Amino acid sequence: MSFAQRFSLGILLAASICAGTLYYAWQELERTTATVKDDSRAERVIAASEKLLGQFISMETSARSFLITGAEDDLQPFSRNVGEVALSLRELRTACQPYAPERASALAFLDSAIDKKVNQTNYALILRREQGIKISAFELIKYKNLNLADTITQVIRTIHTEEEASAKVGIKSIPDRYQALTQPVLLGLGGAVLVLIAFGVWASLAQRAALKPIIEGAEKIALGDVRHRVSLKATSDVKPIISALNSLGEQLQMRQGSERKTEDIFADIFHASTEAISVWRARRNGLGQITDFECILANTAFGIACKHPAEALQGALLTASRFVDLHPLKETFQNTVEKQYAFQSPHTLHGKNYRLSLVKMRDGVLLRLVE
Repeated sequence: MSFAQRFSLGILLAASICAGTLYYAWQELERTTATVKDDSRAERVIAASEKLLGQFISMETSARSFLITGAEDDLQPFSRNVGEVALSLRELRTACQPYAPERASALAFLDSAIDKKVNQTNYALILRREQGIKISAFELIKYKNLNLADTITQVIRTIHTEEEASAKVGIKSIPDRYQALTQPVLLGLGGAVLVLIAFGVWASLAQRAALKPIIEGAEKIALGDVRHRVSLKATSDVKPIISALNSLGEQLQMRQGSERKTEDIFADIFHASTEAISVWRARRNGLGQITDFECILANTAFGIACKHPAEALQGALLTASRFVDLHPLKETFQNTVEKQYAFQSPHTLHGKNYRLSLVKMRDGVLLRLVE
């Protein structure tokens, strides 16, 4: 799995947690909004019940006035409110929805009582027109309907009290609900951030582990181990780097092989030369002053001239006993390096005469002995 895939997975999980947290917060806000709506519900219930009570009282007062006076004008409010009472009762029932069983029982009582009251009042009004006030009044008293308005008023007042208490409880609980909602929302968002950080760290550590063999391989190749190869068992995003590094190693290995062939050719030419040739590097102290010269390269002819194998001469100092015939040339070596002099003169080495020449190199000299 690549770095981008790991980090994308972390982003996806964090987004899922945030989405879940926001959905939970939305549900809680919906419940809180419903509580606020309950307050307006209480207002609607109270308004509808007050309207119903006013219409019923107006209807009953009109009927009683007609029973006493017999005047048809007193009966007009009754005739007008009979139809409106049924509509108001239906409106009250709608405003109370959804309602508890106790509220359903109270509404059923109001429906039954008002319907019975209307029927009994209509019968009493007929008797008033046909037989007079005594018979109609007796009819109302017989069915005990004189105190029905008080009973209905009491039922409606009870509904008012219940609705107001419910609305107050709901409104008081709103701050607590908001405060209770804060903690899970913060926990959810904090969890999403932690998940994102955890996946970021995981992806970074995995990427670091994938880059470690690449860095080690580059260091080994830089130190000369051009045969080193990095395994391709890694994440997809570093495979191109590994392929490029291995390709670089192969190119360097091919170039090194070519250079070695060239070096071997030059070495063969160098050692096949009949001239005695050697290369000397200056040795300096802490102050930068030349104290001696070290033989770093010598061909076969120079070894024969010094009566030592060429390999044994490499690394030896000019002041060593094997170069006793060259000791007097130390100052000449130094002048050649420091003053860039080219020096030539006859010289005898182990009883054999040579023409000696010195040429300055970067920090040393090239010594040639020609018979």
